[in-house]
Amino acid sequence: MGYGAHVEINNRTKEVLFLKLIGRYCIDNTGNIDGKVIQPQEVFKTYIEACANFFDGCANEISYMFIHFISGKYGALIGKIKLEEKDLEWSEGEESANVSSVFDNSGRQGKITISIDPAEPLTTIDPRTTIFISDIHLGINTITNWYQTQVHQKALKSVLRYIVRKAEYIEDVVILGDWFDQWTYTPCDHIPSVTDIMDNNKILFTEQSDGSGDFISVIKKIHGKLRFVNGNHDMLVRLEDINCKLSELNGSDNYKVYPGTGDNLDKPPPENTSYQSNNQKVYAEHGHLYDLFNKPANMHENPYKPLPIGYFVARTACDYVSKHLSGKLNSAYLPNSGDPNYKNVGLDIKAVLKAISHKPSNVAAFALGCVLEFDDNVSEIKYNMQWDGSVTKVSSNEVGNYYSELVTVENITKAIPEAIASLEEELGSYAKKLFELKPEVEIIIMGHTHIPSFLKKEGKMYINTGAFCASIPDMEKNGKILTFVEVTSDEKRSFMVTEKIVDYQTGNITNSNLLAKL
Repeated sequence: MGYGAHVEINNRTKEVLFLKLIGRYCIDNTGNIDGKVIQPQEVFKTYIEACANFFDGCANEISYMFIHFISGKYGALIGKIKLEEKDLEWSEGEESANVSSVFDNSGRQGKITISIDPAEPLTTIDPRTTIFISDIHLGINTITNWYQTQVHQKALKSVLRYIVRKAEYIEDVVILGDWFDQWTYTPCDHIPSVTDIMDNNKILFTEQSDGSGDFISVIKKIHGKLRFVNGNHDMLVRLEDINCKLSELNGSDNYKVYPGTGDNLDKPPPENTSYQSNNQKVYAEHGHLYDLFNKPANMHENPYKPLPIGYFVARTACDYVSKHLSGKLNSAYLPNSGDPNYKNVGLDIKAVLKAISHKPSNVAAFALGCVLEFDDNVSEIKYNMQWDGSVTKVSSNEVGNYYSELVTVENITKAIPEAIASLEEELGSYAKKLFELKPEVEIIIMGHTHIPSFLKKEGKMYINTGAFCASIPDMEKNGKILTFVEVTSDEKRSFMVTEKIVDYQTGNITNSNLLAKL
């Protein structure tokens, strides 16, 4: 069962999908909620805040809102919010009950009068929400990892609790790439397997009896499935390894992570690159497939295919970070840590475009050389590689040659916009192309850039989920935030998209200004 709302604003009626209902409140004709007598403000404070958010901060221009909440099981609830009044009146039929105050988002008090009318024709609107979160970057808490337990775990667990609270209305939870991080390690580090990472984060992958938030509770509670789409930092991670480890940690085979689309638990990483909703209208990818330095590199010269040149650039950047922490605990205390481009370690778009135009075959070597030069002018680095069951070392002098076909005369026109996408953190142009290729799709969601963004045009919508691994100085001084996205649809196939912001210190979840109806 779900809830909907008809909202009348200054005598103009709009039918909307009501997104902000926290918990499941079933009100019968005695005024009880799930058998409990409740104070009305417990429910309607949430409603008023939601209305103010929905109408994009224009509450000051609204003289009143008439809200008609509909429950397919218990009849109708009718509420009238007069923002200019100063008290709240609760009515059951003709009788008034508890009087209290309630506030809208502007801090003003409002008046609500509720009447129960069991004879009201029943309408069932069954909203279903899909949660999209990307770029968590779970690692093993080595000093160069972007995600650090002591900094980011509280916020992540808050999101997992939030999902469990809303589970009845959640269709799927989609982790849109870079759930795990196998890139942010120094050249001499041993690269952890996904099972190593899950072992290091057991509190997230085992059910917590105190309800503090974990992925197992999400799997158990939500209406649909927990889904995972491979990104670039976890492009080698296999679903079967995730699920095998979940079984080991929890002593049960009942908890499964599914691919982005479909139910094939053996889907290999190269095929697990997208999500599409059952109605085909929502499509999602991580975003790295359009990024010159981070897309899979399957050229025949590359002995480590599909790892791209960006993998070696990332590990070189970690070498620099490890030498310049200057007494700081880890990378989460450094500005610009957690940025997926390489501008902060010596690359810039003008230099790359110049290299592409002058020496296309040398672009990968040029990019790696820029970062080596930035890393205290290091002439050569050797990277520990675990590959095909053996451990080897590979020199940075060899690596550039593996990617000589990254840019060629034949593909240079395609490579230039992909280089821009890589270094300028812009995927919107590729979303436009996807809309052309997939005309049935109305909403496209990506991650990868770590920058939440939103674009609505001609009845289509592109959203970027942002990320969950920003550093403390970037969050406190540079405006970076931890975000995820909700997409809710009803049986009429209308959509509401909401970006959620999570405070890393408190775990509080609020709506951003990115909220739209389609």
